[in-house]
Amino acid sequence: MFNSGSQRISVSVMFLLCLFNCGFASADDKISVTMTNQQRYIAPLASSAQVPELLMKIPFGEGESEVCGYIQDVDRITNGIPYSFMVLENESAWILDSIAGKLKLFSKNGSLVSKIQLATATDEKITLIADFAQAPQNGFYVYSAFDGLVKRISNAGETIVEIEGLNDSLCIGRDKRGNVLVKNLIKGGLFRFNPSGEIIDLYQGQKDLSVYSDINGLPYGIRGENDTSASLFKSSCASPAAEIQIASFSIGTSTAKDVHIVNRKILGTDALWNIYVEITACDNDGIIHFNKFFKVSPEGKILSSIDFINPKTVISPDLPRHRVVSPQGKIIAFEVTEKYYSLVYYRF
Repeated sequence: MFNSGSQRISVSVMFLLCLFNCGFASADDKISVTMTNQQRYIAPLASSAQVPELLMKIPFGEGESEVCGYIQDVDRITNGIPYSFMVLENESAWILDSIAGKLKLFSKNGSLVSKIQLATATDEKITLIADFAQAPQNGFYVYSAFDGLVKRISNAGETIVEIEGLNDSLCIGRDKRGNVLVKNLIKGGLFRFNPSGEIIDLYQGQKDLSVYSDINGLPYGIRGENDTSASLFKSSCASPAAEIQIASFSIGTSTAKDVHIVNRKILGTDALWNIYVEITACDNDGIIHFNKFFKVSPEGKILSSIDFINPKTVISPDLPRHRVVSPQGKIIAFEVTEKYYSLVYYRF
């Protein structure tokens, strides 16, 4: 969530997933633990889980073939990294350089292919473009956090439509028809606007819905059933609210006590409209016992799943997303080092 109307001073920190109420495992627990990327996993999971592979590596800097990082963010209004990214069918990637106010397309080898100027900061106004999604006619929707605006722009960066009053939005997406979905829990829930900026649907108070939808535009959601299971569903009607259950996920039984789900997310859909879900569970000491991606068919069949190791990364709740799904069905994440912003992937 973004605090509109004021500068943000935030320093990105290394994400230690599952460290809510975290301490150190006691000797009495007798759990074999492996430390990987500054996170603790039970040893059997760490030894068998998939580690991410490199897709592309972009240096930090102010050059055209670079992206801005913490050092370049002299006003300290961002988390010091690009806010969002999207991978295309040929595995090139649009990366949102929020500090520079540009959307940049990089090839798989890390070369700059194209760029779009989104915003320019002035002495009177600081702008933060915090998320983007594809729009009709090769354009984009972009979310300007401090202004509370969702704009539809051309592929040259020209504004076509502005939608106002969306301060404190979490993220945006688009459906198959080219409408934009905006998740904003403070303003009411999930909004859908057509390419002309007219509101079509308001999923009032439906906080578990995502900005990802099926081939008919019905948005998917995920919620916890209890501490050890979660359910995937889609909303069949905005008002009155109606849902269709799609699939259920369980972390199973564990010999360790107090293992519970701490993370459940919908990551997106692929070109065949399969849905991808992430579930993580840990114990009260912050040790990860379950860390899995699921691939689910549009009909609700769980097609496959993989255990995975989280990448070395910088995480903040301000970022709209930390993983995306490629058209081919790869899970794309990012890693951050002192000199590079890298996209990495997991394969099913």
